[in-house]
Amino acid sequence: MVIPRVVDGKDLLETNLVGSDGHRVTVTAHAETSTKSWDWVVGTFLVTRAEPDGPSITLDGVLATQLILDHKGRAARAVSKASTIHMAVARLLNEDRLTAWTDPRLATVEVPKGFTIGEDRGESLHDLVTAWGAHVTVSPVADIAFHQVPTKAPSTPDVEFTEGESGTVVDAPITLDRSQIHNHVTVRVKDQTRVAEATQTTGRYAVQSFGYRTLTIETDSISRYAQAQLMALTELHKGLLRAVTVPIEAVPDWRVEPYDAARLTTEDVNAIGRITGIDMPLIAGETAVFDLGLEV
Repeated sequence: MVIPRVVDGKDLLETNLVGSDGHRVTVTAHAETSTKSWDWVVGTFLVTRAEPDGPSITLDGVLATQLILDHKGRAARAVSKASTIHMAVARLLNEDRLTAWTDPRLATVEVPKGFTIGEDRGESLHDLVTAWGAHVTVSPVADIAFHQVPTKAPSTPDVEFTEGESGTVVDAPITLDRSQIHNHVTVRVKDQTRVAEATQTTGRYAVQSFGYRTLTIETDSISRYAQAQLMALTELHKGLLRAVTVPIEAVPDWRVEPYDAARLTTEDVNAIGRITGIDMPLIAGETAVFDLGLEV
């Protein structure tokens, strides 16, 4: 994003109010119609680059979880047998002074037996979140948020995208891309010859008719077969969400979040799927792109 270099007479760079030395930036969105206006906090991001450009500063930022990715452990360590995944994740965040908001719909899941926090803490966090059935986004009330990943096809939409003069859709080309589809997932168990797998056996992407498209997951954090099996099933479901991707160029709407159920109505498409990707502009007047994944 681009911000003014001088605010209230202060040079943000010279006074070290903005920079890449652990600085964070909170993004606030503004929307208005002829009768109303709204302001709300989108979330806080870790600044990775601050580049002066005349009277402005160009900032690059990432999710605050980058702090965990950058923090490598000295050695693998075991997780308490009595821990839930929620507790294990909270401890990881606390070590890097991060706060979190947790979706109340997320189930209480025990940490798989034998699970260890590896030297790559980011990989361990990913494995815990996957086994939890969660995904990560920015949050208006904390550094990061953990949401429930839906496991069923949506029956009613959370958001509507329509085409027409009074609609929201600028363009919505259908992308049929076999390379995005994985109907077979394998996960190798650490220090074992056993390999967990999940296979799609029904529907249009069943391996019997579609053929095998295998996603192989390699990680040092999986030490139990049951844990590997859970990860394989979760990744299989997430992979099939992207079986058919419809990129929707539309008016920006910051209320739309990943995995929201969305209905798209155009001349070519009338279907409900889930949002699998969002490209939101930070400059007024530009359009957003929402990736709609149509499920099996």
